[in-house]
Amino acid sequence: MGCGEPLSKINALELQAGDRVLLQGGCRWEGQLAPKGRGAAGRPVVIESEGKGRARIDGNGKFEDAVVLKNMEWVELRGIEVTNWGEGEAMRRGVDVWLDEYGRARHIVVEGMYVHHVNGVMKDNHR
Repeated sequence: MGCGEPLSKINALELQAGDRVLLQGGCRWEGQLAPKGRGAAGRPVVIESEGKGRARIDGNGKFEDAVVLKNMEWVELRGIEVTNWGEGEAMRRGVDVWLDEYGRARHIVVEGMYVHHVNGVMKDNHR
């Protein structure tokens, strides 16, 4: 996905086994990356930077999670820069991987990430 295309384009997809989402290195997206779907054994969904530099997802403190992998398995998130800095106290995370009434998930890979400038506080202990 090239610079200037909205993250909502990815978030609207139902990713399938073997799908690859390539984010252009050196580009910056404001908002939340919240993909849906799941891969399969030997055919994971892969979301990664391509080209020179890292793709950057910046939650700008407007989202609890700049990147969230919810109820996904057989997914690989690689080589992306993530920030989520905002004003005031709020729950904020860079990358969140969680299962909600999902059961056991397999093969969740988060590798080669650069997560920085995330200023959040924990306000509840339910997750």
